[in-house]
Amino acid sequence: MHRLLRLGALPLLVGCASEPGWIDDRFFVRVDEDADLYVHAVGDGSSNDFILFLHGGPGGGSSTYELAPSAPIIHENAVMIYLDQRSSGASEGRTRPADLSLEMMRDDVLVVMDVVEQLYFENRVGDPRLWLMGHSWGGLLGPAVLFETDASDRLAGWIEVSGAHDLPKVHADSKAMLLAEADAQLATDLDADTKERWKALRKVAEAADPVAKNIDDVLELNEAAAEAEGLIEAVDFVQPDLGHTMGWMLERPTSWATNQLAAWPVATALLEKEMSRSYSERYRELELPTLLVTGAWDFVVPPTLTTDVELRIAADHLEVVEMSESGHVPMFNEPEAYAQTILDFVGSAP
Repeated sequence: MHRLLRLGALPLLVGCASEPGWIDDRFFVRVDEDADLYVHAVGDGSSNDFILFLHGGPGGGSSTYELAPSAPIIHENAVMIYLDQRSSGASEGRTRPADLSLEMMRDDVLVVMDVVEQLYFENRVGDPRLWLMGHSWGGLLGPAVLFETDASDRLAGWIEVSGAHDLPKVHADSKAMLLAEADAQLATDLDADTKERWKALRKVAEAADPVAKNIDDVLELNEAAAEAEGLIEAVDFVQPDLGHTMGWMLERPTSWATNQLAAWPVATALLEKEMSRSYSERYRELELPTLLVTGAWDFVVPPTLTTDVELRIAADHLEVVEMSESGHVPMFNEPEAYAQTILDFVGSAP
C-alpha cells in the first residue's frame, strides 16, 4: 500500500484545498518496498488544473524542466506535478537498472495519481482536473498509462511534447531527417568547420541501419541528432535565470550532478529493453482531448512522429502545434510561446 513519506526532518506540507493560495509541496511517495518517488507540486493553488509531468530521458529526473523559462509562466496559471520516475532524479530505492521496465514505471504513475487526487482533489471547491503530460521518453511512458490501464477515465486530457511513442519510428525518421538536412546544409555556403561537422553527421546517419540492431545503434544516432540541432541557427537555447537556478540547487534533496551520473545506466537499460516498443496503432483508441507539440528542428524525435499520431488519433478535440524555432526542448527554445500553447489548450479543452 502506498504512503506519503517525510522529506528530510520536516513533515509533509500540502496546500489547503479549500483556500486559494500558492502550492509548493515536496514529498516522497512509497510505491513499493523498493521505491520512494520524489514529487514536487508547484503552482497556483486557486487553479483547478493539475498537470502530472512525465520527464524524458529515461533517467535524469524532472527537476531540469523546472528550470525552463517556460515553467514560471505555467506555474502562475496551473499546478505542475513534477515526478521523478523510479531510479531517476531524487527518487530513492533499490531497483537496479537491469530490473526496470516500462510496465513498472506505468504502475508507479497510477500510484502517484492516487496520491495527487487524495491530497488536492478531495473536498476541493470547484471541479479539479488532472492532465497527463509527457516529453520525449515521457511520450512513451504516457501511452503505456493511457492504453494499458483505466487511467483515461480519471484524466482531463493528454499533452505530448516531442513524444517518443514509437521507438522504431523515432530511429528510422531521425536517420532520414538527418540525411535530408545534411544534404540541404552541404548544398549551401558553409564555413569549413560547420561543413565538416555536417559531413560527419551525414556519415553517421548514412551508416545507421533504419532498424536499430542494438542499443549502441540507438545511442549513436541519438547523439548525432542532438548535435545536428545545435547547428541550426534558428534554434536558440534560453538559459535559466541564475538566481532561480541557485535556489533550485539548494532546494533539491539530492545533488544534480549525482542524478546525472546515475541517469546513464537507467537510460541504457530501459532503451535496450524498449527499443522495439510502439504505440502508434493504439492512438486510434484515444478519445481524450489531446495536444501534440513538436519542434520543427527536432532531429531526436522528428516532427513526423506527431504527424503519425495526428493521422490516427480518435480524439474529437485535437490540437497540433509545430514550433518553428524549436528543437527537442521547446520549453527552453521558445519558452513563452510554449507555455502559452500549454495553457491555451488546458483552458480551451472541454
